[in-house]
Amino acid sequence: EDQVESLLTIRMNRRKVLERPNSVPYLALIGEFALQEPICAPEVMQRQREHLVKMSRRSNVDIRIIRSGIGWHPGLAGPFMLYTFSDQDPVVHNEHYRSGAFNADPRVSRDYFASVDKLVSLAETPEASREMIRSM
Repeated sequence: EDQVESLLTIRMNRRKVLERPNSVPYLALIGEFALQEPICAPEVMQRQREHLVKMSRRSNVDIRIIRSGIGWHPGLAGPFMLYTFSDQDPVVHNEHYRSGAFNADPRVSRDYFASVDKLVSLAETPEASREMIRSM
């Protein structure tokens, strides 16, 4: 419980980065199942989906849904974030149940860039994704 507050603060600050002037570009590749699995109260799930629709309208945010039932793809190996910078090498962050790990090895980054390319090729367009989320 002592970590919940700090983790929440980190996530809230991450969101502020997307909403400020001159905000960074953000690509979110989300499995369809993640938007449908009832892991909390229905009204909470609905608010989260509404927030995704709202954020998807921002010029710097690209939200893409990967439909369920398409077979294995790199997104099923687990969640990750790929951070790119203008002045340093990319960094991969793997999030786990109770922890996370950063990896700055360029070979690892290359593999994750390839995964992102594959996932983008499988994902719905931003417009179709927004409509999918809105219709849920």
